[in-house]
Amino acid sequence: MNSAPHDTHARCVAVLGLGEAGSIFAAGLAAGGAGVRGFDPADVGVPPGVTRRPGHVGRGAQRHGDGAECTVRLSTI
Repeated sequence: MNSAPHDTHARCVAVLGLGEAGSIFAAGLAAGGAGVRGFDPADVGVPPGVTRRPGHVGRGAQRHGDGAECTVRLSTI
């Protein structure tokens, strides 16, 4: 049994691409307690717990992930 203390700090993750795979990743991260910022240039649905961010992915992940500790890109653009 692992007795190491657990980090209860909520993480913030940016997910670029909310299509088939991205929406699954984003939903899972949000369900696990992470703050999730999602982006997709298409008019796609946003999973519960995910905040959609405006903009264009080609202008740089740094802007879309502003304040995020991690950026996950699941997009081909």
